[in-house]
Amino acid sequence: MPICSVCGADHDVYRFNVHKYSFFDTNENDTITSHIATGNPVEAHLVSSHWHTDTLCLECAKHVWGVKQDSSESYPEGYSYEPYPAKFYYCIGCKAYHIFPNAFAWSEPNSLPDLYSGRFITVYTSGRGNRTCNLPPYTTASFVPYCNHVVACSNSYHNGSLAEALGKDIDVCSFCGRYVISDWVRTDFSGASFLCYDCIDTSTVCDGCGDRIHLYDVFVDNSTDETLCESCYDSRSHGSDDEYDEDDEDCEEYIKNYNYKPSPIFYSDEDNDSKFHKDSMSTKQPYFGVELEVDQTSSRRARIEPTDMAKKLMEEIEEFNDRFYIKYDGSLNNGLEIVSHPHTYSQHFNTSYWRQIFTKCIANGFTSHDASTCGLHFHINRDSLGNTREERSDTAFRMVLLTEVMWNDFVKFSRRTGFHYCSKHNVWEKKDSFDKFKDKARSNLSRYNAMNISNPNTVEFRLCRGTLNFTTFMASLQFTYMIRLVALTLNNVAISNSTFSLFIETANRLGFREFLSYCKSRGFTHSILDSIDSDSTTPTEAS
Repeated sequence: MPICSVCGADHDVYRFNVHKYSFFDTNENDTITSHIATGNPVEAHLVSSHWHTDTLCLECAKHVWGVKQDSSESYPEGYSYEPYPAKFYYCIGCKAYHIFPNAFAWSEPNSLPDLYSGRFITVYTSGRGNRTCNLPPYTTASFVPYCNHVVACSNSYHNGSLAEALGKDIDVCSFCGRYVISDWVRTDFSGASFLCYDCIDTSTVCDGCGDRIHLYDVFVDNSTDETLCESCYDSRSHGSDDEYDEDDEDCEEYIKNYNYKPSPIFYSDEDNDSKFHKDSMSTKQPYFGVELEVDQTSSRRARIEPTDMAKKLMEEIEEFNDRFYIKYDGSLNNGLEIVSHPHTYSQHFNTSYWRQIFTKCIANGFTSHDASTCGLHFHINRDSLGNTREERSDTAFRMVLLTEVMWNDFVKFSRRTGFHYCSKHNVWEKKDSFDKFKDKARSNLSRYNAMNISNPNTVEFRLCRGTLNFTTFMASLQFTYMIRLVALTLNNVAISNSTFSLFIETANRLGFREFLSYCKSRGFTHSILDSIDSDSTTPTEAS
């Protein structure tokens, strides 16, 4: 009697072909070489795939990576094989099935068979894999490989059984950390490190510090044409001695380097937080960390140095140093970034700190909205998005879904005209299931997404343009608050069929008058807004 090789079931068991590895020989096929040079997937007919025939039950077969039906098998009438999501893989090194590290995110508690979950690796020769969701690169909807690679556990790499099974040596790329067949690695310029072909094509070396960086993260010093990492560019953007000198004690005391990140201090308001975070809500209290960029323009009054502005804020606003800190930001002309420690919504709203910050910045010739360089970003603690890892992940993806479904209205609200640092994921199709949407969104993650979910501890909403107007600032914070709330409350189907009116109605229910006033000033229409007085100073910052 055949049994399932994954779970041991003895019913509904059939033969399937399970992927072992795929190879192609670039020395004999220039077409494949051209695919690799452009980063495009290799067509299936150019790849030699090797398969392992095994017996699997119909349920496990749906979740084993790289499975396809066996043409000699007679499956149940009407049976359609649509595998998703991948939970198991076959390791050719130890010749056994393993559980993907994130399989529990896709499964009911205690529903997975008792399989060894060795640390997952993939061995590539080309193509960028999606390590977030454990899928090798360039697969069809049926997870059939279109590229040279093998899926295996790390033990089989370390004990040599993987190399023995493949008949090829394996190295580790020093930049991306992927396991790469040795034929497809080269040493870097120092001769000390191995780089895979992808990283050779898509990375460079910072002319400032010598670290290797991805081309997407390159900053160019226009005065020298040097390519720099963000940290080096940040230092040089204030490069004259009188503007920014790392040895200047005032600079170090008042303005931190862009990479500075202290341990967070959480500020709550016991008397008012419960008005918004109801006891009936099972998630943890949401906290909001704010990043506000301020800059100077030639049309404003005479400039003062960012260090002097930082000093004024720190010395003239009580508790500023406890609740805020200031950093340089290389994207600004002659400005700085004001960063808050995590505060609850009530703490941000009911204290006077932001009003004082706005007043002092405007009085000293700084702006935010009127400078095209400035953004306003909100971080939300991930543990407020659900009680389990899966719940928190799904809520984060529903927040992404909201930005996708209502992108045009979100942009209208944001006042943004450029989106280099807050891009759309641009993967949503209404016909897609939520699981498929998540899979596609994972393949396009960037810290510069409008809804940045790549941070381990927070979700960051980056779309809003900077402002020194308190109504606009609070409207933006209230908007962020509601994005989290809606993502917690509605499922993906409801979100996919919603309009921006949902936020106006939610704001009316919560008493977010600043949001409603701002929406009316931005030209949104809804019967609720008819009786609302708009804030005429919202679009600009009259000083």
